[in-house]
Amino acid sequence: ITATVLEDVMKTRERGELPRTLSEMYIHFLVVQTKVKKVKYDGRAEADPHWSPETRKMIESLGKLAFEQLQRGNLIFYESDLTECGIDIKAASVYSGVFTQIFREERGGLYQERVFCFIHLSVQEFLAALYV
Repeated sequence: ITATVLEDVMKTRERGELPRTLSEMYIHFLVVQTKVKKVKYDGRAEADPHWSPETRKMIESLGKLAFEQLQRGNLIFYESDLTECGIDIKAASVYSGVFTQIFREERGGLYQERVFCFIHLSVQEFLAALYV
């Protein structure tokens, strides 16, 4: 996360101001991921506004998922949990290249069911705090 943010700061600002707090770091990280998604999947310019209604909805859905799973004490969750929070698995697959840095998908358990988790507890906590 730090490397991604630092790379973007160095590329986009002549005298880049570094994030001073962990929250600033995560916000900048979300901006970077949003820019990547726009350019790679939507064919839009990097300079387009970062927070489109679609992007806001996805971040809000991730925040809801993060919050609800923390409330339940879960760090690993299932496809049904994503659906419950308004995250469409098929639509989310468009984000797969982008959100693998936020979100991880694995096969686990006896029936090789897909399980998901955030890449780090602090990312889950940050998104949950945004949601609240």
